[in-house]
Amino acid sequence: KIVVVGNATDSSGNYAQGLIVERYNSSGSLDTSFGSHGVVEQLGGTSFGQGYAVAIQPDGKIIATGSGNAAGSGGTFPRVAVVRLNANGSLDTSFQGGGVDVIDLGAFSYALAVALQPGGAIVIAGSQAPGLQVPNALIARLTPSGALDTTFAGTGAYAHQYAQGASNSAFNAVAVQPDGKIVAAGAATIGNTSADALVVRFTASGAQDGSFGSGGVVYTPSANSYSANGGAVPGANGITIAPNGDIVAAGVYDNSVQTYATVWALTAGGALDGSFGSHGVSIYTNSAGNNTEYAAIGLSPS
Repeated sequence: KIVVVGNATDSSGNYAQGLIVERYNSSGSLDTSFGSHGVVEQLGGTSFGQGYAVAIQPDGKIIATGSGNAAGSGGTFPRVAVVRLNANGSLDTSFQGGGVDVIDLGAFSYALAVALQPGGAIVIAGSQAPGLQVPNALIARLTPSGALDTTFAGTGAYAHQYAQGASNSAFNAVAVQPDGKIVAAGAATIGNTSADALVVRFTASGAQDGSFGSGGVVYTPSANSYSANGGAVPGANGITIAPNGDIVAAGVYDNSVQTYATVWALTAGGALDGSFGSHGVSIYTNSAGNNTEYAAIGLSPS
């Protein structure tokens, strides 16, 4: 069966329906045994819930992450939201917040990605902007019951500005290696017009892994000139771990004239893998000259 997460608006365009979770049968029909006729809605109305990512636990429980408006430090703004459902779509009341947990990780904080560590810990990645216009990349870990895990990165959450000579970075994707190490991917600006795809590896306990890239961080170009105009920074949107340990990210490269769907492959040590594409990078160019972008990535069994 297939589980999807997203947002629903009312006829005026407001997020009145909030964060939604739907389940489909393998044939593509809506699974009406799930939630209410196949749909679960949470954080509706003035909570303005939005859903961005989903993970399925081995016991069939469903974790959906995103954001919801809530009061906290700095006033009422979007903050990280995590919802856990039982396999039938009902709220898991054993989870923090009775199944709907809105966590104050700073104003304008979003859980854009989620992954599970061995043992059931929940890793979320995204961004926060306590300065309201200065997004930082954000990673955090919850215990299997949904509480912020203070053994991770010292406080349970780590926010950092990875931009170089600028102030905009975010994690858009996260994956967990078989050894429990965490790989997060996203984008970071360079000055006002350039950007890098950003890949950071953390130890299982939340420290940047010094054996990867430079101090745990890899930058690889994703824009040599682009106009932000309030849009997302070009970079990595999806990430996966190959059986040989390679880390493969997918996203977009922007040269201000056109955007190109791009895949980057890194070795387990964080170097671009020269056996992949052109020096570790594969850029999709189509004959029609259309703008293209990859939003996610997965591996086939082969």
